Formats: sequence, C-alpha cells, structure tokens
Amino acid sequence: MPELCKAHFGLAMPIDPAAVDIEAWVLCISMSDAKPFGPYTPDAAMLDLCLNTAENLWQNKLAVVSGQIDINAVAHATGFHALCATCDWNADCPKFHDGEHQPEWQMELDRLAGLKDARSDLDAEIEELESGLKDAYTLSGMAGKWINTGSHRFRATPQSGRRTLNRERLHQELTSALGADSADTILARCEQEGRSFSRLTINTIN
Repeated sequence: MPELCKAHFGLAMPIDPAAVDIEAWVLCISMSDAKPFGPYTPDAAMLDLCLNTAENLWQNKLAVVSGQIDINAVAHATGFHALCATCDWNADCPKFHDGEHQPEWQMELDRLAGLKDARSDLDAEIEELESGLKDAYTLSGMAGKWINTGSHRFRATPQSGRRTLNRERLHQELTSALGADSADTILARCEQEGRSFSRLTINTIN
C-alpha cells in the first residue's frame, strides 16, 4: 500500500499500518450525480469476505496455470457495468462470450456514435449561446420588455425553480409522526412504477 500510494498519488505513508488512520468511502456515480457513502470503519466480517475472495481468485489462478481447469470454467461476474467500456481487457472478457460476431452492424453503430457526439457538441453550443443572450439582455436594462431583432424577438425573464419531493426527508417526517413501519407502508402505497422499456447499450471493444 505505501508503495502504491507513493507511485500513483505521490503520498508518503508509514510502513506500519498502525501509524495511519484511513477512512474508506464508497463513491456512487450516476449519469447526473455523484454521492459518497461512508466512512467505513474496519469490519472483521468484511475483511474475511475480502480475504476469501482473494483466496478464491488465487486458487483459481493456480488451477488454470496447472491445467486442472479451463479458464472458461472459472466463475465470473455476469452483470454489465458502465466502466466496462473503459476496461483495457474487455475484448475477451467472459461477460461477453455469449454474444455473436455480426460486423454488418458496425457502420450503423459508428453512425449512431457520431450523431450522439454531434448532439453533445450542439447542446454545449446552444447552452453557451443562450447564456450569452441572457447576459446581454440583463445588461440591456430592458426589464421584461422584448428586444426586436428583425425576424426574431427575445427577452429573459426569471422563472420559479422546479419543485421536487425530497423522499428521504418525507420518510423522516412520516417516521417521526407515525413510526417506521407506517412510513414504509405509506411510501410503498404512493410509489408507482413506470412502463417497461427497451434500453440500447453500446459498449466499446478495446
């Protein structure tokens, strides 16, 4: 650990782990937000789980090297992860071994990727232009009046923020007033699931 921290982060850490106080956090990242969870303190059960996992990995590695089992017989994770696209070893990852090679779709996927990149560039350009026009209107001192440009007119007016429901806060309030069981029951009754849909996932092969 000290060598890794020095090589990757430039941090000098003591060799003796007793001389270091480290907090562990989990960072959950979505497409629109990131939320940290922690800190996590040392836990004997979790440590045993990690050690058992490492032991299984090592024993499987030895078994494959010695020819006792085939590499494809080793148990592996099956769920797709968003970081799969950035993995340097995703070309022959066993997660994708159940697929089929159909190169005739490559042109369509390349075209779709290009359109998405173009849309991202256009969204950024639109946001920049809108922001500039809003600033220009504010500096013009028109105060709600329209600015005529010939074939277009524009103005910038204040809008109320979107109202959202803080589910965690609501659960706390219901728990305080009615108890945890009643709070869970009420929230479950008020929740509804949207219609099912098909999701297209495209993964880059490195």
